[in-house]
Amino acid sequence: MFVGSICRDSRSVAHSPHAALVVVGEATVSDLDDSFGAFLFERTVLAQDVVNHLMVHRVPFVAGVPEARLLENGDVVSIESGGETVNLLHDSRLKEAFVVVNQRCNCNCIMCPDSESQRRRDPYLSVRDLTALVSLLPDDLQHLTVTGGEPTIVPERLFAVLRQRALRPHDSHCLLLTNGRMCCYSDFAEELAAALGGRSTVSVPVHGPDAALHDEITRVQGSFDQTIAGIHNLLALGVSTEIRVVVSQQNYDRSQEIAHFVASTFPEVQRAIFVTLEMMGNAAKNRSQVWVNYEVLRGPVVRAAAILLAARVPVVFYNFPLCHLPKDFRALAQQSISAHKVAFPVECSACVLMKSCCGFFSSTLRQMKPTVIPIGA
Repeated sequence: MFVGSICRDSRSVAHSPHAALVVVGEATVSDLDDSFGAFLFERTVLAQDVVNHLMVHRVPFVAGVPEARLLENGDVVSIESGGETVNLLHDSRLKEAFVVVNQRCNCNCIMCPDSESQRRRDPYLSVRDLTALVSLLPDDLQHLTVTGGEPTIVPERLFAVLRQRALRPHDSHCLLLTNGRMCCYSDFAEELAAALGGRSTVSVPVHGPDAALHDEITRVQGSFDQTIAGIHNLLALGVSTEIRVVVSQQNYDRSQEIAHFVASTFPEVQRAIFVTLEMMGNAAKNRSQVWVNYEVLRGPVVRAAAILLAARVPVVFYNFPLCHLPKDFRALAQQSISAHKVAFPVECSACVLMKSCCGFFSSTLRQMKPTVIPIGA
């Protein structure tokens, strides 16, 4: 696999073996500067001498990429072995980046937005590819999220990403999304804490106030005990740690119990985040078991938030449309849905708070048809 940044003009961008030159229009051998690591051709059919040159020099290339015109200088892409597809790994217009370390996981959460089949697709990016990706991210990047699957079950890849991040000239904030189970091992937690360094946060989900509910949701016996031990280890090592509560039909009515548990067990956490579902993957497959309407979950979740706030634990709401939060709690909601996933029903156009609202996952709107209550209409 080739991982590199896009170059649209060979005359204006420094040539590099980690750069892929985009060729729009008919290509000739003279267009094939050997200092580039790969080539993307808009046209499907290439001249035979062009193909021969690339194959002899073993240069990765993809022909027939109509979206080549949409790629910008600095975009980071991967080209699969054999040159069949191009994947956009980072949009250079964004100030945040996501690095997917792997797709496998040691849990199988019933409401996960990934499917079981997705999590079987591994290996994803190799250590070399991940290192290249992080090294190619823009210097002015503000936020880096490291995720999976479960990134901690492939420590060689995870630590390669964190080591490369440490070499970057500017220290962007790093968020690691993990189920925390591997952190129950003291040696691993210590190595992770050292690799994370400054300006970093580890985010760990707690699905219930006890092992019975948590393990029912993860579908792995013993996962609760490992996660709780992992959080204790991280906090003892001084790692900034946040706890996420993914709200579903299985746990929304025990939100207050979860809040009491978090406040009493981990009062020093950076914050607690209540997260609503993204209806894809396992969540979509198990929709009858996991989906709960916003107007039903709102009361228990808001009361849970009040418990945490009273215990001086900061609270944030992710993926909560503002119309489904009481006025006094709307300031705690963040625009947490990625731009390419967010959608607003027609009714939202009448809402005076639409511009500051996170909206809905497009996948949720397609499947569940949640209620919309325009504010100020």
